[in-house]
Amino acid sequence: DEVVDVPITKHRHVPMVQTVQKFVDVPQVQYIDTVVDIPVTKHLHVPMVQTVQKFVNVPQVQVIDRVVDVPITKHRHVPMVQTV
Repeated sequence: DEVVDVPITKHRHVPMVQTVQKFVDVPQVQYIDTVVDIPVTKHLHVPMVQTVQKFVNVPQVQVIDRVVDVPITKHRHVPMVQTV
C-alpha cells in the first residue's frame, strides 16, 4: 500500500458585500439677513464767531437855553365916560 496525498476541498463562506443607498436628512441652513442702517459720520467745519467790542465816538450835543421874555397882551375893559 502506498500513501497518497489526497487534496481536501474545503468550502469557505465569503460574505457578500452589498452597498445599499441610505437616505439621510440634511438640515437646511436658512440665512436671515437684517438690514442695519449705519449712520455716516461727517466732519463739518463750523466757523468760530467772535464778538468784539468796538468803541465809537458819539458826538456830544450841547443844548443852550435862553430865557426870552415874551410880552403878554392883556385886554382891559375901560369904561366909557360921557360928559354932557
